[in-house]
Amino acid sequence: MHNCNPVGENAGAVCSNCASASCNSNGACVTSRSPGPGNFTCSCAVGWAGEFCQEDVDECELGACRNGATCTNTGGGYTCSCPVGFSGINCQTNLCAPSPCQHDGMCVPESQGFRCVCQQGWEGTHCGTASGVVTTCTKNLMKIAIPRGYVGGLPAGYLQLRDPSCNATGNDTFVFISTPLRGCGTRRLVTSDDIIYTNVITNRRVYIRGIATRIQSVRITVQCRYPRVVQAKFKYQPDSRVIEFRDSGTGRLGFEMRLYATSAFRRVYDQGMFPIRAV
Repeated sequence: MHNCNPVGENAGAVCSNCASASCNSNGACVTSRSPGPGNFTCSCAVGWAGEFCQEDVDECELGACRNGATCTNTGGGYTCSCPVGFSGINCQTNLCAPSPCQHDGMCVPESQGFRCVCQQGWEGTHCGTASGVVTTCTKNLMKIAIPRGYVGGLPAGYLQLRDPSCNATGNDTFVFISTPLRGCGTRRLVTSDDIIYTNVITNRRVYIRGIATRIQSVRITVQCRYPRVVQAKFKYQPDSRVIEFRDSGTGRLGFEMRLYATSAFRRVYDQGMFPIRAV
């Protein structure tokens, strides 16, 4: 706390009261409840210290940067240059611990992040896509065929989609599972170009003597992608016969062409129905 009768080099700043920014630009001046027009204290901003918030705190000496990062002190702050494999303000995040790579993939730190080296049969950024899995997209269904090797000795009945009531079947070489686009926990994502339906195949919990266990951990992401805009092309071949008008006269001749939805010629497409878009 300071009053209006200070001595020393800061005398002018102290007696100028809060309105004159007694705490420089690095802190807030707080008027004291004690008598006297010049009584105040300085509440310093982060990174500053001292009686008048005039001292820059050296965060590097305090060990702000972690995991061997290079620390650079700045006025009222600091920056950390992280080593490969780490990120965050203080380089506190290990990008490979825990490993983001699935199905026993190996996480390799890189200057721009990390990459996953996948086990045979798996691919994708996080090794989450089985390269041998065949997904067939129809108008209303996703049909998935999984090679037996991906699930080991796990019976097909132990595989499920997000909705656990949707189970798989199988034979000696493949496991089969299907899902409607609007069922079994399938999720829909609409982008500017596509409508994407996704689901996840996992194995259900197995209970042995009341203890939940797993025979083998399985997690396979499947998706179907449908473009929102489809260009339909068709060729119209007009009747080649000559149309003759035997009556003579003057005036305007009208011509009309109609497009029908089916060969039954009952439903007519009108101009308001084009272009056709999926929603």
